Amino acid sequence: MHTRAEYNRSEANAVLDHVTRIMTRLSERAGVRTKKIEKLPTIISAKWGVGGNEYREVTDLLRGYLSAGTKELRAANEFFVDHYPGRFKHLIVEYTLPGRKAVKSLTFQEGALIRFQK
Repeated sequence: MHTRAEYNRSEANAVLDHVTRIMTRLSERAGVRTKKIEKLPTIISAKWGVGGNEYREVTDLLRGYLSAGTKELRAANEFFVDHYPGRFKHLIVEYTLPGRKAVKSLTFQEGALIRFQK
């Protein structure tokens, strides 16, 4: 669709959610079966490191893995690169859940499976 306005990320997501609801309702009325699409959390920031000032920004990496549907995503060097060899690392993620405004924070220890709670 062509518009004369520009939208920021949250406004664009709101439009997408609205259109998804409309199309889902129309398909239900038409008797078309649809598979439920799992909505992803909105990642505000993600840091991978050992503590203090020793973190690397990995927000875009985490967003990419989630949007690609990466299975068995872990807080691990294979996903976020080992900038601190031989040291135990952790991943700190700030995020919001779909339809919610509250910002949540989770810390995943190295090797832990990355899962977001509702």
